[in-house]
Formats: sequence, C-alpha cells, structure tokens
Amino acid sequence: MVLKPGLSGIKRPTLGFYGFEPSRDVVERVYRLALGWFERFHCPPHQMVTSLDGHKYISFKRSAAKLEKSDFRNIGHFEIISLTPGGPKYQKGGNLNLEVDFKGTGVIALSARPLVAMLTPDSLLWLAREIATTVGPEYGIGCYRDEALHPTSFVHGYFGAYAGFFGSKEEQRRKREMFMVNSWGQNGGPAQVWREEILRDVYPWNFLNATQLKSRVDECNLEEWIRAGPGRGTLSEVASGLVSWEVPKKHIASVRNNLWNAGILFDPTYIVKARCQGGYLPSVVWRIRERGEPTLKNLEKWVQSVPANLGHVLQAEIIDHWKQNRVTGWTNPSLPPSPLGPTPHFQPSQVDVAKHLHHFRTHPPRCLASFTTQFTKLPRFHFDGHGEEMNAIFQLQCSCGHSKFAVLGEPGDDSEVPALTGPLALRCHRCKNTTLFFDPGMHGYNAELEPKPAGPTPPEDPASFACDRCGPKPMEVFARFEYPDDLFDDDFEQAHGRQQDFFTWFSAVAKCPGCKRFLLVYDQECA
Repeated sequence: MVLKPGLSGIKRPTLGFYGFEPSRDVVERVYRLALGWFERFHCPPHQMVTSLDGHKYISFKRSAAKLEKSDFRNIGHFEIISLTPGGPKYQKGGNLNLEVDFKGTGVIALSARPLVAMLTPDSLLWLAREIATTVGPEYGIGCYRDEALHPTSFVHGYFGAYAGFFGSKEEQRRKREMFMVNSWGQNGGPAQVWREEILRDVYPWNFLNATQLKSRVDECNLEEWIRAGPGRGTLSEVASGLVSWEVPKKHIASVRNNLWNAGILFDPTYIVKARCQGGYLPSVVWRIRERGEPTLKNLEKWVQSVPANLGHVLQAEIIDHWKQNRVTGWTNPSLPPSPLGPTPHFQPSQVDVAKHLHHFRTHPPRCLASFTTQFTKLPRFHFDGHGEEMNAIFQLQCSCGHSKFAVLGEPGDDSEVPALTGPLALRCHRCKNTTLFFDPGMHGYNAELEPKPAGPTPPEDPASFACDRCGPKPMEVFARFEYPDDLFDDDFEQAHGRQQDFFTWFSAVAKCPGCKRFLLVYDQECA
C-alpha cells in the first residue's frame, strides 16, 4: 500500500456524540462508564488530563485522585489514554483514547486502535448504546480516521495543520477537508445544527434524532427515503430518541450526494454567506478583533481562511471593514456581537514559580537526608518527565566528604535504558559505606500519599552501574526531581510543610571520570 504524504495508514474506529446537558452527575456518570469501557477492552488507563490539571497530561492515578477529590464539580473536560505497549509515554495514538468536553453543547470522542475495537455491532455498538442510554446525546457519528489526523480532535471539529501534503490536487483536497472539519468546530457544533435537521456528513455509523429523520429528501422525509431504496443503509433503534443509521462504505458517496443536494448536510460556506447577508462578518473577523488590532499584512493573511469558492469579494469586504474601523479599533459598539461568543483566553498561572523553585532547590527531599547535597544544573542533559517547569538537581556527597560512588541497583534488561531498576544505593569509594539512595516504594508522590508500613527495601542481588565505554568506575552522582505546580495549594493538606517530598519524576545521572560523559542511570515516574 502506498501512503499519501502525512498519513500513517492506521485507520482508527472513532465514535463521536454531541448535545447533552452537562452537570456534576453527568461528569461522574461518564467517568464511571469510561472506567468500565477501558476494562472491557483490556486497556488499562495510563495517562489522564482534566481541567484541574492545567491541560498537562499526568498519570491516570494522580489525575483521577484529583477528580475524585473535587467531587466531579466544575469539570470542563477530561481525557483518558491507554498507551500502546512499547510506544512513547505520551501520545494521541494510544490503544484507547477518550475525550469528553462538558462545556457548551457537550462532546464525547472515543478512538481505538483497530486491534482493540472495530465499527461492528459486537465491538462498539454496545458502547454507543450505553452512551445513548445513560448520557442522552442528541446526535452521533461513527467513522474510521487515519491516526495521523488525530481522530478525537476530528470529532470536536479541529483538523490542525495540513503540512506534509504535496501536489496541487492532494493539497487542495486536504485544504478543503481542513476547512470543513474546522468549520464544524467553530460553527456547526456550537450552533447545534443537528437540531435544525442538519447532519454533519454521511458516515458508516450515524446516530440520528427525530428532527433529523424528518428532514426532507426528494418528496419524503429522511427516514422514509432510507427505507425506500436499496443501498441506503439500515435503521435500528439505539435508545429512546436516537436511531442508528448504518451505511455500507461502498454506498456512502452516492448517499452523501443525495443528501447534499437535498440541503441537509452541514455546509459551512452557507453559514458564512448567511451571516454576511444578515449583517454579520465571518467568524475570522471576530477572532481577529479579539486578538487586538492587526496589521494590514497579517489581516490579509488571516482572511485566506475564508473559503476560496466565495471569491475575493468577501475578503475585500473584510479588508475594507478593517480600514474603516482601524481608528476606533475593533471594539466599535456598532459591530454586531459574535454569535459564537468570545474566544476563551487562558489566564497565566498564579503560581509563584520563582518562589517555589527556590524552595525545592534549598530543601532536598528526605531520600537524600543521608548525603550532603549541592544544588546544580545540567543544562546539556535532556531529562524525560511530565514537562513541568519546576525541577531541582543535586550533586551528592558522602558524609565522609567524598563525592564518587558505585551506583548499586537491581540489574535491568541489557537492551533497556536506564541499566538499573528497583531500589538504588550508593557505595562510597572512600569509606565503603553503602547508603540507600532511592526506593520507588518509599519515595515520591505516590509513595507519600500511600506510604508503606515496612521500611526501606535494599536492592536484591545488586549490580553496579558501568559506563558502556569505560566500564565500572567510581562516578559523581546527580539526582533530579520534577515537581507539579499544585503542591502549595491550600487544599493539598498532605503536602503542607514537605512539598519537596512530593516529586512526580526522579532521575539519577552519573558522570564517568574516563570519557567525561553524563550517563542516565535510573529514570522513574513517581505519579
């Protein structure tokens, strides 16, 4: 198979549902259902992000604890990911991805790898029925989407960039698709067009409400039209108020053409035209206005998002409007308000980063209590982690004053990096004392929240870390700790007074005295 540029070739089955009333009970209900879905598909949740996490992916256990603690109140969205074995630690293309947006009209987006689930009655239809029955959406779709094109984002109505597509025909087709997808997110979804007899498109699975089934096609309504002819798919009731319409892949193009001609498929160009005729400017103008007054050069670039088949008249109208209003600015009260509402602006974090960094860099965690520590930096060394801004790195020294050690731990797989696993200990090259350095069961975020009753566990059958070039040598050792930005929140009582112990990532680095390289010895996610 020859892949088109920018595609992965992995077609992910994808479900999307729209239009449900968000509430505290709905948030909890969807979350509890989701845990059952992941269990049924044998996909343990690994990563999660909610509106409580500052839009950062963190471990499922840590994020879920925050969600439960909030009693599911004031939750704008959450996303759960089951990672692919052997794949990257954070990815959009996991075995199972779920995104739920409780803001506005409500959106549920679920995407799976083909080996996990398929768009078949015995694989995903039960899940669609469960969503329809317990959440009560007004409309839904089921389709296959290339993994490289972010299937769950497609459900929400976000295509992203089309970079990587070459050739005039393919580029134009991809631009058109990008415009259609983004227009759904900007216009169709927020306007709830499914309440006005409109379908987003024709997909292998379509979950329709009574209003959509009554829309006119030729001389009858949609339901009658589907049942009247061959090759138009089959209807079956999913839940009260929602009917499943399954269309065979080979018939989708002809069915789409009929419904497009009937005027019941979402047409973003019509929405733009209607707004202009009704005295509104296209949504691009509102977005420009909210960014502040643009330069003419930038404005000319931005209006290229207006569909090309509307010609240059509309683009000229936008430019002319800017010229007329640039003296008074875009806040002219004579301008009609955007029916989409203002673009959300995320306020900068109120965390005093400098103050908290100073605390972490002057208060080593308790796992280093047996060592003398000196804060330092390793600017050329790349660390893994959650991407948090607050990190502290310490160089270690034995109580005898010596700074070179043998690093001891349980031997790992020779093909893996780092080379050691399990609890770590350091043996001083001068005094020969061996001291526990880090135990994942005793130290770090998760261990602090759920402490073990037993004491520290020394490494079993310890192995000494060795440089792959120079062999085993006594080395200088550095410990790196990553911290989240919520440890100083008033409601995080467990961390009060000992925030330094609640690190979410630990890394150990050694400097080889022979080749002078800094080597990763150990890397452990702790939350």
